This record gives sequence, structure tokens and C-alpha cells, in this order.
Amino acid sequence: MANNKIKLVFIVLAIIILGAGVISGILLVQQRQVFQQRAFTPAHAFILPASQSKDPGENFSLTINIDTVGNSLTGVDFTLTFDPNLIQLTSQVKGSGISSFTNELTSQNQINNTTGRLHYAAFTLDTGSAATGTNVEALVITGMVKAGVSGTAQITFDSATSASAVGEGENVLLNLTGANISISSNQIADPTPTATPTLTPTTNPTTIPTTTPTLTPTATPTATSTSTSTSQPSPEATAGKATSTPTIHPTSTATPIPPSLPSSGSSLPTLFAGAFGIMVIIASLALAI
Repeated sequence: MANNKIKLVFIVLAIIILGAGVISGILLVQQRQVFQQRAFTPAHAFILPASQSKDPGENFSLTINIDTVGNSLTGVDFTLTFDPNLIQLTSQVKGSGISSFTNELTSQNQINNTTGRLHYAAFTLDTGSAATGTNVEALVITGMVKAGVSGTAQITFDSATSASAVGEGENVLLNLTGANISISSNQIADPTPTATPTLTPTTNPTTIPTTTPTLTPTATPTATSTSTSTSQPSPEATAGKATSTPTIHPTSTATPIPPSLPSSGSSLPTLFAGAFGIMVIIASLALAI
């Protein structure tokens, strides 16, 4: 009889421990799901000036700025694309806003004016040196418009562009805005030649006086020949320099996709049903003993 009571006590304890474990597991899974669903506001990278006009052969400069939007950035990885037939990039220098990012990927930070790509990456291991704020200057770029070209050169961010932040295990740089350079032709149009008018003199006929046999003398008028000329002003040819109106190409803004929720393995009703079934089986065994 004493043995049966001891067994019954162990069975009850096992049921309690099993129930507590099931409930704790459910709570932990729910907490993990809530943590993974925590929304963060993505940072925004953009190129300044967003639009500018240049003539062939002129130099230009650009900067990549970032609005961190509450994120503390510890690293950036930029990839830009451009049309090498219109412009050439000549240099890239780390901006003042990320001067604390002392680690630069020098071997990968390159400009390729054949394929039209620029890459720059830098980071810091010190979270206390993270970059925050608005209009954080991240990169300064210089370039030149090629001679004898016209059109619109677009500078855009490649989808590989990213940034790391304190407390985030994924890319936080999801909003990207590029820029464009309007290139106008500086060719001067040849003036259209105009004919010079020729002056042609015209003469008036001379009147021959006639004498009338009368006592009253009459004066004989003599016509004086005069030459009149007409001239037309010579229009001046004017040449203007055509300018292209900059066309703004809107950049798609990437929309952050929240991470998928982890699968807890079983639904809540299934777990409770399984636990209840186990407890019933154990109770039945206890009564049978």
C-alpha cells in the first residue's frame, strides 16, 4: 500500500513537471516571435546634389549622405552604377560623417570606368563610434563629363548596397535615392548667311521746254535728275547654345520585408491536446496500479 502511494506521488509530480514544461515552451516560442516581429525603421542613403547641369568636359562632385533614422551605423557598403559613355569618376574619399570607421576594404574600394561601377566599404568594431543623425556625410566623389557628349547621366545605387547597425543582424539601409547629371551640347551653330542688297539708281525723265507765242513769258521748268536707293537691313545671325532640360528619373524605394516568423513546430491546441492525453494515460496507469 505504501509503495502505491509513493508511485502515485511520483506520477503526480511527473504530470506537474510535464505540464509546466509544455506551458513554458509555448511562452518562449511566443516571446521569440514577438522579438522577431519587432519593426525597425530603415535608414536612407541619397546622393547630393540630386540633379545638376554640366557641359562636356566639365568637372563635378557628388556626396553620399545618410539619414540613420534612429539606427546606430557601424558599417557601410556602397555600390554605385553609372554610364561610362557619358561620365568618368575620378576619386572617392571617406566622408566626415563616418571618420570613425577606421577599417576600409582598400583592395575592394575601386572605381571601374569601363563597366561603370564604384565600390566603397568601411566599418568600425567600436559600437561607441557608431554614426547617427541626419545628412551624415559618408562618401565624397569627384568626376568629369566626357567631351563631345550630351544626354542625362544617371548615378544609381546597386541592390548590393547595405549598412550594419548596433543590435541589428541584417541590412538597415533599404531606402536608396540616386542622382542625375544633365549634359548639354556646347556646340555653336553656324550663322545662316544673308544676301547683301544691291542699290540700283533710278532716273527721272527730263522735260523739254516749249515756247508759246504769247506776250506773257512762261518759265520753263527743268527737271533735276535724282537717284533714289532702297536698302534692306542685314539681319545679324545669332547663335545660341542649346541646353537640355534635366529629366528627373524617380527611384524606386525598397520596402523592408519583415523576417518570416519561426515555426514553433505545433499549434497551441495540438500541444494542449497532447499534454492532456499524456496526463490521462498516466492517471489511468496510476489508478490501475
